[in-house]
Amino acid sequence: MDSEEPIYQFDRLKSLLLNMGIEVGEADAWSPVGTIDVLPEDIGTKIKFEDNGIFYFDDNGIKHQGFMYKRNFYFHDYGESMPKFHIRLCQTLQFYGKEAYRFANNEPIKIFARDKAVRHEIEVSGLQLCGYCSQILASEFENEINNSTDFVELLKQTENLSLNENGETEVDIFGYTKNWEQISHAFRHMHQFTCEHCGLQITEPFDQHFIHTHHKNGNKTDNRESNLECLCVRCHSEKDYWHKQRFSSGANRIILEDFNIKYPSK
Repeated sequence: MDSEEPIYQFDRLKSLLLNMGIEVGEADAWSPVGTIDVLPEDIGTKIKFEDNGIFYFDDNGIKHQGFMYKRNFYFHDYGESMPKFHIRLCQTLQFYGKEAYRFANNEPIKIFARDKAVRHEIEVSGLQLCGYCSQILASEFENEINNSTDFVELLKQTENLSLNENGETEVDIFGYTKNWEQISHAFRHMHQFTCEHCGLQITEPFDQHFIHTHHKNGNKTDNRESNLECLCVRCHSEKDYWHKQRFSSGANRIILEDFNIKYPSK
């Protein structure tokens, strides 16, 4: 790509994005911050929820992307499930109250556990992604996150990303360009959340995450309008062998199964 050309060109889509007044900040390279207790007064100051993730601002003003998880969890040594981790301001975080959580960007993480009525702190790894967060990601990315270990590895990889002339990363931890969430939503909105392959239109707002934006040539940084395609989950999963593999396990498989139940193939 010519270095003087913008990293994306949109035509109608670019105009729509500008009208939306999109502004997205950039995170600094990964460095561990430990376990941070999230207090009510920290929300909006030290902890900020942005369209592309959850961020912690340390005492030096450095911005760290990470995840949140429930601080107190009734875990028993004989096998109860671990708490879920969150990477978006999802319904669960909003419902249960953000002050009851902790922030981290590394593993193992610390949780307060209760076993036989004794409260103690333990270290754990590999938390499962919250279902609501998984649904949000499914409409933005081809979800590569199965647990918190995967997410931490993606965060660490930001250290190796190329920088632009201002020292900002040109792509996020998923390999997509900055503003991809807004680009994807604007593109799907422009196509009225209608699959360009099978013609299925989803008008129910809570189900519109089942419509994806696909890169035709497989290059996640090539956001030219001609390279984007609006697809339902089923058609997206059947694009090629690689996509079939990606949707055959983990959170993507569950989302595909939910879609097929709600919108069976004709």
